[in-house]
Amino acid sequence: MTNSVFSKRIGLKIALNIAGIIIIVVALLIFAVIMNIQKSMLKGAENIMASRATSIGNYINFQMRDAISLGIASASKIGMMLDANENISIDTLKQEAYSINSVSKTIAFSGIYLNLNGGDSISKDGIFIGSFQDTDRVSMLDKATVERIIMSSRPPELAFKSAKPVLGVPTLRNINGKNIYTISANFPIFKHGKVVGLIQQRLDLDFIQEALSHSVGDIIYEDVDRYMIDRSGVIIADTLGQYRGKNLSDINNTSEFKKEVIDNILDSKDVSTTLDFRGMKRALVSQTFIIPPFNIKWNALMAVPKNEVLKDLYSLVVFIVISSIIAIVVIIFLFYFYINKAFIKRVRNIQATLIDTFAVINHEKAINIPKLDTRSKDELGVISNVINIAMDKTKTSLSKDSEAVSEALNVAKTIEEGNLSVRILKLPSNPQLIELRDVLNNMLDVLELKIGSNMNEIERVFDSYLKLDFSTSVLDS
Repeated sequence: MTNSVFSKRIGLKIALNIAGIIIIVVALLIFAVIMNIQKSMLKGAENIMASRATSIGNYINFQMRDAISLGIASASKIGMMLDANENISIDTLKQEAYSINSVSKTIAFSGIYLNLNGGDSISKDGIFIGSFQDTDRVSMLDKATVERIIMSSRPPELAFKSAKPVLGVPTLRNINGKNIYTISANFPIFKHGKVVGLIQQRLDLDFIQEALSHSVGDIIYEDVDRYMIDRSGVIIADTLGQYRGKNLSDINNTSEFKKEVIDNILDSKDVSTTLDFRGMKRALVSQTFIIPPFNIKWNALMAVPKNEVLKDLYSLVVFIVISSIIAIVVIIFLFYFYINKAFIKRVRNIQATLIDTFAVINHEKAINIPKLDTRSKDELGVISNVINIAMDKTKTSLSKDSEAVSEALNVAKTIEEGNLSVRILKLPSNPQLIELRDVLNNMLDVLELKIGSNMNEIERVFDSYLKLDFSTSVLDS
């Protein structure tokens, strides 16, 4: 039934075909717009996150530089005193260690190692003095504890031998009975250009956790994960609080993630990409910053779900789709009614006129066909005008043919009555009828010439002859 209705309505066909074209064009347009908007939104999100990552990096850089500068200043101060051949008492060293901790809450431990007897490495024979900060209280530690803390990692030895500041790697250390996630900063102490000791600071990395989790670098998106990553790809801190001390590859070890993220971070390059991360597509952005004076680069990595970035786009897509559907439906109806009025109705009139014309030609209907409206000058108007002209000619031709045929019938009746002098005078339009008319008239001429014009007179003479009366003759022969 649907196919039958569809096949019989050209207006519906045109409207649906136009609707199909509009739907395809609108769909392609929507797709192109969405792709461009999505690209712009992701780029905008990456720029925002890059800016916030830079802010986090600057904040952490400032905090570490502020804390580290205390160790640098103390190492320089002690070195200057040694160069001046001043006697440095244990109390002076204790005061230095205490002062470093009391100035900055970022510093969990400050230790001083000094060995004026020489040596190419850290020796247990040297002086070990240190302090520990717990909450807001600074306490001095015994030599054994300070010695254990300083000698428990390689960076102090590297600083001592290289005569350069050395930054360690983030590790979980037990200091004075408390487990603290720290990183060591080690600064050589010089006497007349030779390393005779060092100052070690252990920075409590919880301040980085706070910086990531709270107001520093806050952005407009929800569910944003933030990570601080060292030069080896180890996570120093993260807002989730579950990846600290792990490597990035522990979260995602795919080749694509390694190529796009891990390798770039290890090469101290910024990252800006969208990849699968922690179970979903996320926009990933990292910014590299330098930790002076160690010239070591860390990365602030930020990850936001792609759906979060594009949530406004999804609302826009729904709005565009609904608006497009409404617009398409309205366009289809308007177009259908316009086509029906401006085109289909006129086509139907032409159709009806042609059907009537053929009915007249086939002698199924009388010659009474209304003319088509030719006021329009478009193609249908031209067709209507041609049809009207053809109809007029057809009417005239049929009328002439009809008159000629009627006259021929009357002539035939007259001939039946015996009168051969009559002729078909009406001129038909049909060439075949004209030829027939001429043939009939010629035949009547011959008959009239050879037989006579009055068959009744001939019949009278024949009747007389049958009665053996040969005295009469055909009067008009």
